[in-house]
Amino acid sequence: MINFAKATTADAPRLCDVATLSFDDDARRFFALEAGGPPRYNELQYHVELADSRAYAKPHNYYKILWGHVIVGGIVVFPTDNDTCHLGLMFIAPEYQDRGLGAQCFTFLDQQYPTTKRWTLSTPSCCTRNHYFYEKHGYVKIGEGEVDPEGFTDWKYERSRLAVQV
Repeated sequence: MINFAKATTADAPRLCDVATLSFDDDARRFFALEAGGPPRYNELQYHVELADSRAYAKPHNYYKILWGHVIVGGIVVFPTDNDTCHLGLMFIAPEYQDRGLGAQCFTFLDQQYPTTKRWTLSTPSCCTRNHYFYEKHGYVKIGEGEVDPEGFTDWKYERSRLAVQV
């Protein structure tokens, strides 16, 4: 059974471990690297700061994804204005992927943010599995970011709640 709850600083070590497992798995699959992910993904202090919203500069919410009582993932949402939210992070431990948890995350987010009309996110251009997943859930590619020093680009996605409800 999957549940969601606000992350606390006590959850930060486990969330950091799960984020590291998840993003490093993607790094091996898509980048041919042993490790890698978004900035600070594997730093405990970052997860502590995200869990303690007073310690982080931008308003946000950090949720833990629970399978029973086990933390198997996390979601970070940045509300940007009255009707837009940015999905900053969503990660699930590799051994819990392909079980429908990602779809349940989107259902949870729609319930938590009922007035949000537009969701945005970015994901690496080479992560085709992510592209398929986001597009399956109503996201549309709207652009690309700058090429980073390693030669990778992020794809920008957007989802309109109206597009999902039709």
